[in-house]
Amino acid sequence: GPRNDVHLAGSYFISSQSLDMRLDMNRFDLSSVKPFLTEQMRDIGGNIAGTMAVSGKLTAPKLNGTVQFDSAFIAPALLGERFTLPDQELRVTPEGIRLDNFVIRDSLGGKAVIDGSIATTDFSDYEYDFYLTADNFQAVNTTRTANSQYFGKLNVDLDLAVYGNMKAPTLEGNIRVNEGTDFSVLLPGNNPEIVTRE
Repeated sequence: GPRNDVHLAGSYFISSQSLDMRLDMNRFDLSSVKPFLTEQMRDIGGNIAGTMAVSGKLTAPKLNGTVQFDSAFIAPALLGERFTLPDQELRVTPEGIRLDNFVIRDSLGGKAVIDGSIATTDFSDYEYDFYLTADNFQAVNTTRTANSQYFGKLNVDLDLAVYGNMKAPTLEGNIRVNEGTDFSVLLPGNNPEIVTRE
């Protein structure tokens, strides 16, 4: 696209159906993927750049390289809050994704930090092994119109170890709900009840 500068060069071996390529992302505008993530993301933007070696089978390519973020942000539909990803990088290896003190900031300037790894060989199944810490972090900011099961603002302090797989993740540690929280959850049933924390 006109806002993207991405190049893929190398070889594909038909006999073994294997790859030996290099992906150079001089600039990729994250808003380019917004039309494909309408259910997952309310908004996404900024840029990424990086270089990746691409090897292995076509059906299970292996990536090895880094991704740098530049003024990147995401607004997940489930959470509503707009998170910025300050200029930093993450490492991608054939074993998965490495996050070294990876920072996420909310719209009020609160900070969360992820330190550890997310293991995957196919980018569809994931194993978690990381720490998540946060201080005065606005994790949720959604309306009842946007989400029928929960809504409001949720501000938290976190000190968590996260591990296990995506089907049964485990969280151990402490979660503190802070002042400024006004969050409601609709409990299922014939007569739905609203539980509110103000």
